[in-house]
Amino acid sequence: MPLWKSARPTRGLAVLLACLASGCAVMTPAEPAAWQDFVAAFTGEPFESLQYPAGTTKVALAADVPSSIEAGNARFARWCAAHSGTSGPVQQLARSSAALANFQEGLAAKSNAEQASGLTFVSVSALACVDKGSDGLIALMVSAPGRRGETEVKDGKVLNVLTRAFFTAEQAARFGSVYQAREAERSRQAAVRLQEREAQKTEAMRRFQSNPRVGERTTIGVIVDVRPPLALVQYDERYRALSNRPPAEWLPIASLSPESR
Repeated sequence: MPLWKSARPTRGLAVLLACLASGCAVMTPAEPAAWQDFVAAFTGEPFESLQYPAGTTKVALAADVPSSIEAGNARFARWCAAHSGTSGPVQQLARSSAALANFQEGLAAKSNAEQASGLTFVSVSALACVDKGSDGLIALMVSAPGRRGETEVKDGKVLNVLTRAFFTAEQAARFGSVYQAREAERSRQAAVRLQEREAQKTEAMRRFQSNPRVGERTTIGVIVDVRPPLALVQYDERYRALSNRPPAEWLPIASLSPESR
């Protein structure tokens, strides 16, 4: 056999070379078939976090978080397609799915609670995989970048925190229920605190008006004399400038409010 024949590339290799030369897309490796194996393929130790109850959370470090999220979302879309599903943002799919609407409400409650506690808003990427035939939820993946300052220096590079949370349909339902319950409790506690503050203000007002004293500050100035039912109030300069008032006036005690503290 001539040497040139033995050196000729195989048909498969020739097709690959021709494909690369023409710029056609190269097939990406298939994602693990089982959901637990797909989750295991992502970087990070799995655990159940307080922020993402019921699901499996993984925290990793990335130099470019947006690119990492985009790549992870592409992997999720491929896995979903392999399971005869359609993937898309939870917020959009929630319009036609009660299960996803429940999950979306949970995400909103989570964000509300975090901002109420003083944390900055974080825009998360939440993707769902739904069955093409029944629109039933198959799985969910949430990707969240870290907040400012949540970084780590490794080998001279500044890496940012990237949190991913994975949910089966059952876990997604549990997540939504947990956060809706938490939000209801948070709202209840906030209402109780508001009632307590209002009661304290009412009591402070009662004490003030029943026994106003010289030197006490009001919301508009300081009391310089008391002759019930009137009190002489020396106005604050700012209040005088805004209301065009004289330096001081006798006012009904019942119209005065103590300075808030």
